[in-house]
Amino acid sequence: MGNRGVGFIFKLIEGLAPIRSWVVLTIDAILSLFAGSFAILFLEFALFNGRNVGVLSLWFVVQFVLAGFLRVQKYSWRLFSARDSYRLGKSLLVVGPASAVMLAMTYRDIEIVKFSILASFMAFFLMATARLVVRLAFDSVVRTSSIIRKETGKRVLIVGAGRGGASLSQKLALEGYDVVGFVDDSWAKRKMQINGFKVLGRSCDIENLVKGFRVDEVIIAIPSISKSQLKKITDECLKAKVQFRTLPSIKEILDFNQSPDHLREVKVEDLLGREPIRLDKALTRSEIKDQTIMVTGAGGSIGSELCRQILEFGPRSLIMFERSEYNLFHIERELRRRFPNANLSAVIGDICDEVALDRVFLKHRPKILYHTAAYKHVPLMEESPREAIVNNVFGTRGLAQAAVKFGVAKFVMISTDKAIRPLSVMGYSKRLAEIITQDLAAKSETSFMSVRFGNVLGSSGSVVEIFRKQLAEGGPLSVTDAEARRFFMTTPEAVELVLHAGSHGSNGSIYMLDMGESVKIYDLAKRMIDLADPMGQKNIQIEVTGLRPGEKLKEEILWEGEDLIASNIDHVSMFKNIVSIQGLELGLSKLYRCIHSTSGQCGDELKALVNTIDAMENIRRPLTKKDPEVAYPAFSSPAVMARVANQQA
Repeated sequence: MGNRGVGFIFKLIEGLAPIRSWVVLTIDAILSLFAGSFAILFLEFALFNGRNVGVLSLWFVVQFVLAGFLRVQKYSWRLFSARDSYRLGKSLLVVGPASAVMLAMTYRDIEIVKFSILASFMAFFLMATARLVVRLAFDSVVRTSSIIRKETGKRVLIVGAGRGGASLSQKLALEGYDVVGFVDDSWAKRKMQINGFKVLGRSCDIENLVKGFRVDEVIIAIPSISKSQLKKITDECLKAKVQFRTLPSIKEILDFNQSPDHLREVKVEDLLGREPIRLDKALTRSEIKDQTIMVTGAGGSIGSELCRQILEFGPRSLIMFERSEYNLFHIERELRRRFPNANLSAVIGDICDEVALDRVFLKHRPKILYHTAAYKHVPLMEESPREAIVNNVFGTRGLAQAAVKFGVAKFVMISTDKAIRPLSVMGYSKRLAEIITQDLAAKSETSFMSVRFGNVLGSSGSVVEIFRKQLAEGGPLSVTDAEARRFFMTTPEAVELVLHAGSHGSNGSIYMLDMGESVKIYDLAKRMIDLADPMGQKNIQIEVTGLRPGEKLKEEILWEGEDLIASNIDHVSMFKNIVSIQGLELGLSKLYRCIHSTSGQCGDELKALVNTIDAMENIRRPLTKKDPEVAYPAFSSPAVMARVANQQA
C-alpha cells in the first residue's frame, strides 16, 4: 500500500475517534452473528427454522447488551495484549453462562445450552483474532511506513520497557518520532524486542546510547518509579547532556486524572527528599465523613489543598474562610467544578475580626476546624512584627476562643519548624500560637493539636517558586548562604499529616513528620538549573546574597525538653507538652498593649514572653549540643526516643 493509502487509513481512523465505541460494538455485533451462525451449522440445526432464528436472536441480544455493559468495546485494539485477551475472555465467561441460562429458561432444551456455550466461545475467538490482526497491522505500519515519520524525525530513547513504555513507543512512532529503542534495568528484558524496538541496555548505558544513536530526547516511561530511581536516571541524562521528559506518576494519574501518556518535564519536586510517606486514610475518612468542616486560610497553598482532600472524604459541608477575595474566588470555582454535589460555603473574613468569627460559627456550627491562616514570610515579618503578632498570635487566640465558645470538637493548627528554638519574629509568633492552643487544651472540652512543617514545595513564596521565576528571567538564582539547609515536604504530604492529626491526634499534642534529610539550598539551585538547562547552553549563575534578618543557617526539628511520645504511625513523632501558665494571660495583655502603642517594641516583647514560658517549661536547649546550627538528623519516632533517653541518662 502506498503512502497515500496509509495516510487515508490513518485520517479515517482519527475521524472515527468520537464514535469509536459504537464502531467497535457494531463490529463485535457482526462477529457475534457469525459466531452464532457457525454454532447453529456446527450442531446441525436447521438454519432457517423459525425456532432457531429466535434462539439466535435472543442469544445475540443477551450477548450484545452484556458486552456493552461490561465495556468490552473500551479495550484498545491498537495496543491489544495478552492481558487484554484475558480480560476479554473473562467478560465473555460471564456472557456465555448468562445467555445459556436465559435460553434454557426460555426453551428448556439442552441442545440450545450447547449452542450458547459454543457460540460464546466462537465470539471470543473472532473478537480476539480481529483485535490481534489490527494490532499486528498497526505495528507493521508503524515500523515501515514513511508517512508516519514526519520531517522533524526527533530521535527518542525510552527508559522503561514495561507496559507504559510499550504503549508510549507506539504513540510516539505514530506522532512522527523515531524511536531508537528502550533501556531497562531488568535483566529479563535484555535484548528483547517490544513493538519491534530493541531493549538496547540499562539506565547506566544512557550516555553511550545517546552518543551512539544520536538521541535527541530521553523519555522516562515508568509511572511507578521511585525518587531514587528517577534521580539516578536524570543524573545519567544530565551527564549525556540530552533533553528528557517523563510520564506522570501513578499518584498523578489516580489523584489528578492525568492521562497515562501525558509527557511532562521532570520537576525538582520529583527528586527532592525521600520517598513520600503514605498515611492510613481509613480513620480520616470516618472522622470527616458527614461532618461540618471549616478551613481558615482556604485560599492559600495548604488551605486550598486541604479543601480538595477534605471533599474527597464526603463531609456534610465545608466552610472556606479566607481574607483574600481573589484566592477564595478561584478555589471556590475549582471546587464547585470538581465536586458539583458538595455543600460549599465560601466566606470572606479575617480571623482577627471577632464579630465575623462569631457570625460564621453561629451560622455553620463546624465540628472540626483546620487553621492555616497565618503570615509566614520571615524577612517580611521582621519588618512588620506588629502584623505578625496581630495575625499569628491574637488572630489564632480569637479563633481558638471562638472554637471553644461554639463547641468545636477538634482544632488543628498549622505550625512550622521555625517555631523550634525560634530566631525570627515569625517563628516566635507561631511558637506563642502553639502555647496558646496548648493552654486552651488543658482548660476546655475542645481538642487542640498542632502540626509542624518544614518548607512546603511549590507553595506561594517558597524557594522553589522563587528559583523558577529567576530561571524564567535567565538567572541568576539567589541563595542566602552556600551552607544554608532546609527541610522540605510536598503539599499533599503536608495536608495528609494535617488530616491525620485531626483524626488520630490527642489533645495538646504537636506532630512532626519525618521529612528526611535536610537539603542544601545551594545544591537545590544547581539541580533546578540542570533540570531547566540540561544541555548547559544558558550559563545560568548562582548568586550568594547573605542571610537575611531572622533567618537561620540550618533549621531544627526538635528541642530537648519537649516530651516525646511514640505516635501510632511510622515516621510521625508526637510532642506532648500541655502547658497551663498562670502568667500567660498577663504576658498576652502586656503584648496586646504593646501592639496598640506607637512606641512599643512589639518584637522584643514577643520574644521575651516566649522565652520566659519556654524557660519555665525547660524547653530551652537544642537537641544537638555541640553545634547549635546543625539540624537534628532524619528520624523515626522510636529512634529519636532512644537518643533522647540516652542523652537524659
